[in-house]
Amino acid sequence: MSNNKNKKRNTMIGVGVALALTVGVGTYYISQSPDKDKEPTLEDQLKETMANQLFAFTDNGVVKLYDSKNSSELDSFDLKTLATGKEVVVETKPVTPTPSKEPAKVVTEEFGDFLRVPHKVIAGENSWKIQESLTPKRDTANMLKLVAQANGKTKLHPIFPGQTLYYLKEKDGSSPEEAVKEVQTGEAIAEQKVEKVVKKVDENSVYLYSKSEDFKTLYAYSDIEQTFYSVTEKDKKIEAKVLFTATDLKGVKDFKVTSDNKLYVVFEDGTKVREFDLSTNKQTKEYKLQGTSDLFAVRDGFLFYTFADKLGKIDLKNGEEQSVLLGDKSTDFVFTKDKLVILNDFGSKMDNSVLMKINPTDLKVDDLVELKSNENAILSEEVDTETVLVGQISKTTDLDKKVKKEPVVLPIKLSNLQKDLFVKKVPFDKNALEVDGFIYEVKDGTTTVYSAQNGQVSKEIDVDNATKIMPLK
Repeated sequence: MSNNKNKKRNTMIGVGVALALTVGVGTYYISQSPDKDKEPTLEDQLKETMANQLFAFTDNGVVKLYDSKNSSELDSFDLKTLATGKEVVVETKPVTPTPSKEPAKVVTEEFGDFLRVPHKVIAGENSWKIQESLTPKRDTANMLKLVAQANGKTKLHPIFPGQTLYYLKEKDGSSPEEAVKEVQTGEAIAEQKVEKVVKKVDENSVYLYSKSEDFKTLYAYSDIEQTFYSVTEKDKKIEAKVLFTATDLKGVKDFKVTSDNKLYVVFEDGTKVREFDLSTNKQTKEYKLQGTSDLFAVRDGFLFYTFADKLGKIDLKNGEEQSVLLGDKSTDFVFTKDKLVILNDFGSKMDNSVLMKINPTDLKVDDLVELKSNENAILSEEVDTETVLVGQISKTTDLDKKVKKEPVVLPIKLSNLQKDLFVKKVPFDKNALEVDGFIYEVKDGTTTVYSAQNGQVSKEIDVDNATKIMPLK
């Protein structure tokens, strides 16, 4: 091999040949009777641990925290309250505020360690910026939670011009009268500044989401704001903050944040991935892909992505590339302890598809199994056992030649990709996911939690209009 670090190394694997071999020896997998005394049972492999809490979130940036065990809502946060908005020119006549000769009316009071002071909202303002100006050295997200309490749990987004709300000011020795006067003076100055240019937050912002590998942090991205956010839980409360903002990130298709504080972004054209160091908020590298990416992940210092009918891999240190032919478009994948499991559409025109077990080191296909359906999804979000769960719309034909469709979950053993006889009917869809032996599915405002061992409903949680969920570890 050349010492040129950027030289591409392509490995071509004929899936057709591999599939033919699988069919030829298919009876081997089916006929083998595993020694039950030696192999762990499905119950052993799918140890059940229901998450104590979960995030439920919407496409427009509303995140809610729920107690899974008693199905109750603990906290809620609208990411749009963190938005800075965009500049909009408005044609109005300049206004020069006339200072009032009367002393400021004192309607403030002490609120814990702060002074509660009134503020009349000016066009273009948002609660985040108002509170940040009053307590610049404090965590604004935490301060807004106190502000909500100071206003009798009034919603802080959206807020409207002319509306008067209470915000919190540090006790710096000033009297309540001076605090109110200072805020009112600030309002007058702000009114002058925003007469021609105001900030407006787009209520139609659509957010993309990504989960951390340890299922402790939810990440979000607003394409309008070109801003990334992190959402965590602490003491049964949501903590949200701005992670990174840029000016040239329009058209983000997907993103990942790794444990080493790196951000990887793939754009709508799917032909490149940009790497950012979140400790410096600067772009460090850009990787050109061999084709338009459908799926991508970062693992152990390598970037893995699928494109067309191939799987690609890039060494993030030296840029060396590999690729392998898979047969058709890949629709899903998940990493196990030492393998990459890929769901591929090979055979989809004949109501079929395949699940492949791939060695991530050399990209060789170690094994594959036919799924006998072209409607499948990998439910397992992480695999630290010897079983991966695949959701499937099973199709059978009765004596009248009518096709019956039925949702099932297939536990598939990774040792030989044998489909376990233990098949349970679970009404899954592609948003469903399995974590620690439980399947979580959100539909029509309800999250249903199923046991992966027996398919029984373990819990139902009302999550309002949330469309996605993330169990917390």
